[in-house]
Amino acid sequence: MATLITSVRQSNAVRPREIAWMRHTLTEDVLPRVDVTTATPTQGAIAYNTGDNILYFADGFFWHPLAAGGPPPLVTLNTVVGALGQSIVGNGIGPNLTVKGIQSITPFIAIANTGTDVTINVPNIPTFSNFGVAAGNKSLVASTSVFPTFGTKGLVAGSNIGLSATSTDVTVAFSGATGDDVTLSNAGVGQTLVNDGTGPALATKGLLAGSDIGLTFNATDVTIAFTGTTGDDVTLSNAGVGQTLVNDGTGPALATKGLVGGSNIGLSSNATDVTIAYTGTTGADVTLSNAGAGLTLVNDGAGPNLATKGLVAGSDIGLTFNATDVTIAFTGTTGDDVTLTNAGAGLTLVNDGTGPALATKGLVAGSNIGLTFNATDVTVAYTGTTGGDVTLTSAGGTQTLVVDGVGPTLSVKGLTAGSNISLTPTASDVTIAYTGTTGADVTLSNAGAGLTLVNDGTGPALATKGLVGGTGISLSSNATDITVTATGLSVYPYKTIAIGDSPYALLASDLKVGVHTLTGAITVTLPSAATKHEYYITDIDGNSPVNKITINTSGGDTIGVLGGAPILVNSKYATIVLYSDGISAWFLE
Repeated sequence: MATLITSVRQSNAVRPREIAWMRHTLTEDVLPRVDVTTATPTQGAIAYNTGDNILYFADGFFWHPLAAGGPPPLVTLNTVVGALGQSIVGNGIGPNLTVKGIQSITPFIAIANTGTDVTINVPNIPTFSNFGVAAGNKSLVASTSVFPTFGTKGLVAGSNIGLSATSTDVTVAFSGATGDDVTLSNAGVGQTLVNDGTGPALATKGLLAGSDIGLTFNATDVTIAFTGTTGDDVTLSNAGVGQTLVNDGTGPALATKGLVGGSNIGLSSNATDVTIAYTGTTGADVTLSNAGAGLTLVNDGAGPNLATKGLVAGSDIGLTFNATDVTIAFTGTTGDDVTLTNAGAGLTLVNDGTGPALATKGLVAGSNIGLTFNATDVTVAYTGTTGGDVTLTSAGGTQTLVVDGVGPTLSVKGLTAGSNISLTPTASDVTIAYTGTTGADVTLSNAGAGLTLVNDGTGPALATKGLVGGTGISLSSNATDITVTATGLSVYPYKTIAIGDSPYALLASDLKVGVHTLTGAITVTLPSAATKHEYYITDIDGNSPVNKITINTSGGDTIGVLGGAPILVNSKYATIVLYSDGISAWFLE
């Protein structure tokens, strides 16, 4: 077999119609015969196919048919081109055959010639490089990637990463535990921020700023700030001349002294009133009632076995107690909005009820009443005749605090800390605190040696970085996965489609599209012209006169003078070249 003819000089692939004129200067004696389905398509080679006796041209990637029916005659010169191609034949009838000249286009195409050759060059040799968007990005370009043999690095799957590939895509997928295993819950006993705690679609509730609350945020943090008067501005003082009830009058942690019932004195309270009652000798005559108009603390007001209701902390109310006192504390927002009023119908202890400088009246001992105090308590005691008829019972809750409820020596139970609970007493308070693991103990770190996805790895507000698709990379996601796809790594991407793909929407990654027309007509749809692409669409079976190829635009795009009408390809082995203006129009090359 003769050696393949490769004398055509060119720096890039030349379309079949641009060199077809050469086939009429060659005879069957000098052209080799090869099987184009297996022979290497060396750039510029011309040969007859042993299967169909058609002259073929190789562009370095594929074999392209030039003519059928054996070797061409020697006395004429013509060009086999597509329906919209241009012939380079000047005079095709011998003996004085002529061809048209070739004009260079600066700076894209350069023409040079000698006595025997015309060389078509591309001065600006294509390069293949990494267009990362930030310092530290890893390049996929191989160090040996030099035109025309470009090369990319391979991808190696790390821990919990799976790699799969098709003819056009490489999918990088997370192969570890799925998002369904992730849960989000509230570790505290307060209001939860969790809206949906079941993975993979975890969701938290939003934050809404209430009165005197400000919300600000940046990429990683949400700051909750109090915008009203701070608790440090609130003071509590005694406005009277008697014993003061104030224990700590400097905000934000205001504290009043507790009341201790002395000999023959009983103390009871409801939501608004504290009742001080004599419980002396005539116990049967002693009654306990609510002097105010609010809800009563009295459970059994008929002596001698008086009983009060228990206290249950409502919203923004904290209850603490020690051996002698129950402290009712406001746990909500402090500031100028705090007021102090008398809810009962009796004499008020309020001297100044407008915050932040609240003030109570002092206590003055009357007949048979003694007042004593220490650092934390004011004791109101009956100084008259004593008695042992006083009893103490629990009227509320499920567990009683009463150990000995028969006077005059009453006693209550102590408190023991359970699992993850600590008890801290002071002279006036007992603080119950949770001591278990908090969200601040949770950390998030990068287990691999590559670039980390961790933005903030310190709990409780963990945060990961987002992914941005760079040049040649597209990102897509669903409820559990993020797919990273390479969309621009092929220098000459080639796509073949058949009847099963019709209608086929051209992708940005497509360039040369081979259409199989043996079994049926094919419809191809161009993307938006705003994508600014070029496509080569070829009838690779030579059967488009029977099974036509229809090329449609999308949206309101137009094709040259055809407007919005489709292009019909119905010539054997025809190639249509289309390029967009980057706005709304496609043009035929």
